[in-house]
Amino acid sequence: MEEIAFLLRLRARIAANTVAKVLSTAKLRSAMVVGFCVVFWGTLFLTFCRGFLFLDKFPFFKERVVEYLFSLFFFFLFLMLIFSNAIISFSSLFRSDEVGFLLGLPLCGENVFLYKFVESVAFSSWAFLLLGMPVMIAYGLTEGVGFIFYVFVFFFLLGFIFLPAGLGSLIALLLVSFFQRRKKHILALFLILAGAFLSVGLGRIILQAKSEFTFSGIWVKGLLDRFSFSKNAFLPSHWLTQGTLALARGKGSDALLYFAVIIANALLLTLIIYQVASRIYAFSWSKSQGRTGKRPLSIGRFWDRILEKAFFYLSPGARLLLLKDFKTFRRDPAQWGQFLIFFGLLGVYVLNLRTFAYHRAETNWKSIVSFLNLSATALTLATFNSRFIYPLLSLEGRRFWILALAPVERKAMLLGKFAYSLVGSLLVSVGLIFLSDFMLQMPFFVVAIHAGTMFLICFGLSGITVGLAAIYPNLKEENPSKIVAGFGGTFTFLLSLAFIMAVISLEILPFHLYLASRRITEAAFGRWLLIAFAVAIGITFLVSYAPLVLGIRAFKRMEF
Repeated sequence: MEEIAFLLRLRARIAANTVAKVLSTAKLRSAMVVGFCVVFWGTLFLTFCRGFLFLDKFPFFKERVVEYLFSLFFFFLFLMLIFSNAIISFSSLFRSDEVGFLLGLPLCGENVFLYKFVESVAFSSWAFLLLGMPVMIAYGLTEGVGFIFYVFVFFFLLGFIFLPAGLGSLIALLLVSFFQRRKKHILALFLILAGAFLSVGLGRIILQAKSEFTFSGIWVKGLLDRFSFSKNAFLPSHWLTQGTLALARGKGSDALLYFAVIIANALLLTLIIYQVASRIYAFSWSKSQGRTGKRPLSIGRFWDRILEKAFFYLSPGARLLLLKDFKTFRRDPAQWGQFLIFFGLLGVYVLNLRTFAYHRAETNWKSIVSFLNLSATALTLATFNSRFIYPLLSLEGRRFWILALAPVERKAMLLGKFAYSLVGSLLVSVGLIFLSDFMLQMPFFVVAIHAGTMFLICFGLSGITVGLAAIYPNLKEENPSKIVAGFGGTFTFLLSLAFIMAVISLEILPFHLYLASRRITEAAFGRWLLIAFAVAIGITFLVSYAPLVLGIRAFKRMEF
């Protein structure tokens, strides 16, 4: 344990020095990031407060709805954290140069594993605390609980994150240990099965819903009963939910019981992975550094040729670099697996919109649902761009000198990545929006507005992501998750969220004034809509052009 404590103290000192350096040399940037975080956190907090206050109007089923909401919220976060930790642990445990250095020292392999495990928890789970605390604080304020509630909830969340983190690390370790030659195929199969399971489960829930939409106690009860799987007594999300609700209701003994269950299982799981790592981690790491001896597969060349033809307007060198990025994407199951899961679930939801009879609802309600679908697609796209497009430049790392020697202008390199991001985003997001509006039977002019709005969002997100990736590269890090968790990645994601909120809010305002409140006439609605779209175009041009220009300028001055 002394070895682990020493490594963690060293990591804490490095982190503290890094933060101190950033705060002393980049005060403006630090203030902007903190400001965006406060705004984002505050927006979540206010949204949840309004939601809990709305439920106060329906006291006959509020308690049950809150229980199901917490169960579903923590259940899906639990699954996502397992997946996220498996990917991060694979990179941290088997692809980090630091591990090779540490294993060459007189340190036990299991201690190195546990040190990297704690590091993975920190990188993968900080967002969970950022999302979880505003929900808990909003619920506590609306229920009028005491200060002790918030203290215990924080420790509840802190203990909970070690459960999915431990499972994710164990999955990564076992895959590499026993399926080294087939690890990518096994991971791909796991992702496909997980996506299929979630898609089928969600589809069955939606298909069993009533065909007529009536917001009543019976309808809510029938809908919640179909989510009863999230209340399984063996799920850690159930323990967290019941412990939180027991705290809020003044049942201290029950809350302590669930807290003890979470901590006990977290400690047991940590002990299990520590014992497993003591037997197989060092050997598995050594085996993972060797070659498999298998010939590379030629699958995907057809799509490579199509991609090369589609970007004919780029220079040959820029097309080759773009093709390299696409090959990296299609050969990495972690990337296209997440892509299929997130956008696949959105597709399943959109295809089942008519089972909720939304297409038969009033025009105002259909407009709200369509804009919610637009927002969900845009937010998913922002997450995907920040996670996979932003690290592309930084992942070149020490091989950047090859790009410097290539007969390709640096401006063309960035514009090629911009085109790659824009075209890929448009193909998926605009298709989902067309399908959503078709299922809702929206008028043609609304479909055109939504498609145009999504085009602006894709254009702006591509400019933000590629431009800021060139301004804030991290050439020393090979783990894309850590690159995204840095200053540049955080700033990119927050700016993307602010941009999406601004553009969609501008589009929603005229519809609300005309359809919901009837405060403007049809002619005024058209004028408001044109003004809103023009302002959205201006915002898009600003947030995409400025980062791209600054990014090209920084990229040209960069020394390799």
